[in-house]
Amino acid sequence: MKKPYLFVSAAVALAVLAMSARGADPAPAPAQAADPSVEKVVTVKLKLSAEKPGLAVGIESVTPDPVELSRSKKNVAHWVLSPADSGTLKITMEDKGGKPFKKNPASRGKRDHVYSDPAELGADGSKHKYTVTVRADGQGKDFVLDPLIIIRP
Repeated sequence: MKKPYLFVSAAVALAVLAMSARGADPAPAPAQAADPSVEKVVTVKLKLSAEKPGLAVGIESVTPDPVELSRSKKNVAHWVLSPADSGTLKITMEDKGGKPFKKNPASRGKRDHVYSDPAELGADGSKHKYTVTVRADGQGKDFVLDPLIIIRP
């Protein structure tokens, strides 16, 4: 003898699942990605040797310079080394004029990317010097450049 209640039970279970899926609370949204307007990307471009392609000989530029960060928009600075994966990037803040961050910017997962927390210190319009230090692959010394951060309201 066939057991129709198995089919009925399966049909009821599917119907209940379909109804609950339609009327159920939506799944929680994944963690929101950071608002791109909040992140200020600062590119640290290495100067490469003409004689030995791929060998860094210094820092060519930091763009933009100065870096403008808004406290009200909770801007974070995201420093990126170019060319990618060509060395280790470090950002330190000088004490002269105060610091815009409670702690020094830190690497988060990659040696060629450094992120700051939002600027919380410093008066509106204050200017802060920071030091970009790069230890390029194949080099025994650091390259250093001191661009400027301006804090906006």
